[in-house]
Amino acid sequence: MTAFLQDARGQRSEALAFEAERAWKAGEQTRALDLFAQAAELEYQVAREVPGEQARVRGVLAISAVALWVDARRYDDAARAACEFLAQPEMLTEQGRSDLQVLLERAFREKALALAVRNLRDAVPLEVKLAGGLVQAGIAPAALIRERQEVATALLVRAVEWRMRKPFRKAGAAHEVTERIQFFEAPAAAASYGIRLFVASSGPPALPGMKDEAIGPEEAVAEFLTIAAAAQAGPEALRELVEDEAYLKTFMVGFRDMAPDGATVETVTFSTPTFRSTVPPLTFDPGNRQQLTAGLLAQPGGDDRVEIEGMLKEVNLRARPPYIGVETADGDSVRFFIKRGQLDDTIGPKLNCRVRVSGFKRKKRDGSVVKDALDVVLLESGSQDDSGG
Repeated sequence: MTAFLQDARGQRSEALAFEAERAWKAGEQTRALDLFAQAAELEYQVAREVPGEQARVRGVLAISAVALWVDARRYDDAARAACEFLAQPEMLTEQGRSDLQVLLERAFREKALALAVRNLRDAVPLEVKLAGGLVQAGIAPAALIRERQEVATALLVRAVEWRMRKPFRKAGAAHEVTERIQFFEAPAAAASYGIRLFVASSGPPALPGMKDEAIGPEEAVAEFLTIAAAAQAGPEALRELVEDEAYLKTFMVGFRDMAPDGATVETVTFSTPTFRSTVPPLTFDPGNRQQLTAGLLAQPGGDDRVEIEGMLKEVNLRARPPYIGVETADGDSVRFFIKRGQLDDTIGPKLNCRVRVSGFKRKKRDGSVVKDALDVVLLESGSQDDSGG
């Protein structure tokens, strides 16, 4: 069985792929793509010769060949090879078939993207894979997906601004970022439901970072994943990475809202399916959501803490100070003030939805009592959040 894995063509393919990655990092993109194509052809030749009784080995080599065709941006070759192997499902394991289907979908998506953004320099994928609960292969509740798409895009922009060491933007659009980096959506069915964003360059070559560091799509996605890894590790790890309190709160709220509730969604995985990534996939579970929520509420408040559930009926980010209005089950309307900018990225998808607002009461100089919101959690139907988990 190991003979095919030790085939000289396969070893040559590995060497070519390694050389291709080095060429890409050196800026030699044309040469890198040619090397990936050579590697793919060799791997494909070996995979075709593996008999059906060695389904696992056949699948490993077939997946490698198709992935290399995609890296070479030879999308038609990738699709043709994937379909050839999938046409004989009995010669593959169940996992092999699933992985090839994912690569086939990726080839179609990236080909469509290449046609749509042919004048842009490059595009880097960021995938948010949701699994479990109400999420099935290619099917998920629309509101759940809409919220996470909006939050993921907002977090990407914030990640770039943080890497640029820009002062925290309390209001308005991030024109400096969005004029140079564009976002394209390409939903992906990847054994569950995948939200896939492609981050692409436009305008000037790159954004300036610290010490004139160039920031393009690759750096933007890498920074997003670095912050995601810290959020996955917990509030303290995130605080060590992000010193600025406003950015810290924004990232903590954003990744908490992206994390799964345990019932509607069981896991959420962040990754970038590209050979250039050095960050492994990051999987969030309900425990991560609970940790980040606890971190958000670990602020002064004491006996003045207040928590209310109801429908978020009003969001006014232009007011001074900004505020939200919640209608309780009894029909009462409760107003909470919010800090400018820190909930803007995540509050929109929660409008007209059931939420839990946590905060505290404070007395103003004139003796009146007002409420400030520390956190606004969307209560997704059937989630652990519904019971306070």
